[in-house]
Amino acid sequence: MPKVILRFLKSLKPSNPIILVALLFYIGGFVSYFFIKNFNFGFLTGDFIVYFKSRLITWDYLRMQFVDYLGTVTFNMFISNILIIFFCIFLGFPIIKVVFVDLIGFSGALLNALIFRFGLRGLIIYLGLFHLHFEILGALLSIDAFLAFYISLYHLLNAGSTKIFIRELRSGFLPLLLKIVIIFLVAAFMEVFWSTWWVYIWTHKYIPWQQFYFEVYNVKFIRCL
Repeated sequence: MPKVILRFLKSLKPSNPIILVALLFYIGGFVSYFFIKNFNFGFLTGDFIVYFKSRLITWDYLRMQFVDYLGTVTFNMFISNILIIFFCIFLGFPIIKVVFVDLIGFSGALLNALIFRFGLRGLIIYLGLFHLHFEILGALLSIDAFLAFYISLYHLLNAGSTKIFIRELRSGFLPLLLKIVIIFLVAAFMEVFWSTWWVYIWTHKYIPWQQFYFEVYNVKFIRCL
C-alpha cells in the first residue's frame, strides 16, 4: 500500500524542465514585486469584508447555504479554471501568460506581499493556501499534458496510424488529464471551504470554521493596487 501511494505521488510530479522554468518565473514574480505592484491579490492579502448572519439551522438552510450558495461558487470557480487550463492544453499559446505569469509569477509576488504586510504571519498564511498550491501543481501538469498530446499527435502524423495515437492517449494523456481535473476540483473546493476562512482568521479575527461557513452570507472584495 505505501508503495502504491508513493508511486501515485511520483506520478503527480511535473517534468523537471517545467519545474525549473516555473521556479524562474516564481523568483521573478517575488523580486519584481519590490519594484512593480502589478497584481491585485484580493482576499488572499485580507482585502475583503465578510458579512455574517446567524440563522436557525434547518435542512432547507443547509441546502441553501452549502449547495445553492457555497456549492455554486465552488462549481463556477472549478469550471472557470478548468476551461482556462483546457485552452492551455489544447492550444498551447496561453501557457506563458496564464500559467507562468498569472499564476506562478503571481504566487511569487503574493508571497512577497504577504511577508511585507504581515511578516512571519504572512508566511503562515501563504503556506496554508492549499488551493493555490493545488492550482500550481495542476497548471504545471497541464504543460506536461500539452506536450503529451502534441507528441502523440506528431506520432500519429509521422506513422500514419491511429493505433499509436489512441494507445498513447490512453496510457499517458488521458490519465494525466483526469488527474488535472481532480486537482482543480480539489483546488476549487479548498479555496471556498478553507482558504477564505484561513486568510480571514489571520488577517481579521479568529472565528471557528463551522461558525464562519454556517453564518457567512456575503463576501465583498476590496480592490487594492
